[in-house]
Parts: sequence; structure tokens; C-alpha cells
Amino acid sequence: MSDFRLWVYTESTQKIIFVYGSNDPWTGGAIDEAAALANANIKFIVDPGGTHNPYFLNPNYFGKETSEQIQTAITAFLL
Repeated sequence: MSDFRLWVYTESTQKIIFVYGSNDPWTGGAIDEAAALANANIKFIVDPGGTHNPYFLNPNYFGKETSEQIQTAITAFLL
């Protein structure tokens, strides 16, 4: 895991969005926000009250603000 964390801090070829929910059991092993601050290719988003799922456009799973953050990050990465 430490090798992966180091890779996230230094990765320069891949653009990655890490999305976690505050009720997400995976958050315990999450990449921290510092990685996103250290690397412009990394976006770190936490959905308050969210859980682990990929349905960021579905309001039953993600809040509007979080969904917009994800969509903005995807758009920026594609440009």
C-alpha cells in the first residue's frame, strides 16, 4: 500500500479521481487529500453521507454538489 500511495503522489501520466463517501468503508484506506494537493493529476472528493458506488449522476447516491465536483473533474481531465 505504501508503494501505491507514493505512486499517487508522484504519478504524472494518469489522471485519477478518488471519490469516497463519509459512510464508505473504503475511506479507512483512502488516499488522503494531501495527494491531490501535491499532484495536479489527482482529484480527491468526499461525499458527505455517501457510500461506495459509481452512480455519481444519481441523486439517490450522491449529493448535487458532489456530483457537480465529479463532473467538473472529469470535464477538466478530458480537455
